[in-house]
Amino acid sequence: MSDKLQDLEVQFKVHETQCEERWKTIFARIEGVETRLDKMHHLILGGGATTIIFLLGILSTLAVNHW
Repeated sequence: MSDKLQDLEVQFKVHETQCEERWKTIFARIEGVETRLDKMHHLILGGGATTIIFLLGILSTLAVNHW
């Protein structure tokens, strides 16, 4: 019984070590995804703001030329 218990303990420690490494890898990948999403978010906001300013410029040009 003692040998089985010792074998289970060794297997558990190996499993625990492997899981810890996997979690580290997963968290590192998630951080990378979050960074890319933040960049995309800023890019979309910048593009939207640029579009709005461009359209306001066209409207103001049309308004000034109409009167």
